[in-house]
Amino acid sequence: MLNSFKLSLQYILPKLWLTRLAGWGASKRAGWLTKLVIDLFVKYY
Repeated sequence: MLNSFKLSLQYILPKLWLTRLAGWGASKRAGWLTKLVIDLFVKYY
């Protein structure tokens, strides 16, 4: 179910928005939040 949600989200949101959102998040210095996001990405990738 999660995979179908992720796929449908990719069709709904323009790729440019997703890229800008990822870039915005990457440029922030949030310490523990940044580490959490990276750890979750590594776990699910």
